[in-house]
Amino acid sequence: MDYRNHNPLDTFTATFLGEANILSDINGDQVHIKGLNQLTTGKCLAVRAEHISISRMEPDSHEFSKFMAELDQLAFAGAMVTCIFRRDNKYIWVIAKNQDILSDIKEGERFWLSWPNYKTLTLLSS
Repeated sequence: MDYRNHNPLDTFTATFLGEANILSDINGDQVHIKGLNQLTTGKCLAVRAEHISISRMEPDSHEFSKFMAELDQLAFAGAMVTCIFRRDNKYIWVIAKNQDILSDIKEGERFWLSWPNYKTLTLLSS
């Protein structure tokens, strides 16, 4: 199996060949990423859309990266749903199975977005 699309090296590969959210320029409340509080020059952080979970309650674990964002758009497509969240005028994509999405989710609401720390990608800026 070719793992290059699962572990891209740079932002071009992460966004062109995959559905990665670039997190380096999200401001406001800090994105809590255990062990990655300072970025190395020329690198940025990203997370793939399918690794993000949505919840109303703040995840209570240091094993997860997290921040709040507002649901901007919701699109159901068969067994999958795409959610587009907005934070600081940036968009964050979440792709999930229908059964993994809250049944009463509504556009305009704020949610916690979280993912396991080990799913955070460190990329070279392109």
